[in-house]
Amino acid sequence: RGFDFYTGLIASQLCSYTDWTYCEPGDSTKTPVILDAAIGTEAAKNVPGTYSTFYQKAQAQEVISGRASAGLKGGMFMYLAFNAMHTDLSVPDDFYDSENYADLVTVDGMAMSNGRAKAAGAMYLCDQAIGALVETLKANDMYENTIIALASDNGGSYHSSGSNYPYRGTKGLYSEGGIKVSAMIHSPLLSDAAKGSTYDGLFHVTDWVPTLLSAAGFDSDAVITGLGGEVDGVNQWDALMNPA
Repeated sequence: RGFDFYTGLIASQLCSYTDWTYCEPGDSTKTPVILDAAIGTEAAKNVPGTYSTFYQKAQAQEVISGRASAGLKGGMFMYLAFNAMHTDLSVPDDFYDSENYADLVTVDGMAMSNGRAKAAGAMYLCDQAIGALVETLKANDMYENTIIALASDNGGSYHSSGSNYPYRGTKGLYSEGGIKVSAMIHSPLLSDAAKGSTYDGLFHVTDWVPTLLSAAGFDSDAVITGLGGEVDGVNQWDALMNPA
């Protein structure tokens, strides 16, 4: 809703990020119920077999390159929700045998638990995908006018080897470990004062819309109310660009 293009899963989760199978939440047997890969509202039958991070990266690259080829290098909003850093962590089978995975699973000479190793692997592959998208933006002369915002939707889950240290709590709880997450903004458009800085103010998920609208040069309140909406968030672009 509100997007020109969508691809991904339709239900709440996948129990295999390569097979794209859905299983009911709480099902400890992880019994597949349906294949859940879609382009728009239609089944994407060619997607199962491709690790979700790889598929999402490739689709995003196609959108970027396609818009550049059509001369539409400005005015794009892309919401890319990499989902492999989630419950039921997994990485592609061949990644387990790679040197990169071997380097990830040992820290200061100590081996990680299996769950933490999977989390490190999934995060590494996500990081590599984001790097590839940055290179695609640069190759299409779109990087200099792009703002990249990265954030989690909630704290890590203890049940899938997440760690929110030093905060108490986990995903699903209202303590800081459940709701306080890391986030960052990267862009050549950042002010000199903002580059490399840390923002310690409160920032709520509803602040993203007015903040990014303002960054794009819009009167965020006027855009939101003009579309019949109510302004829930706070425009924090000036605060981010001028850290105390």
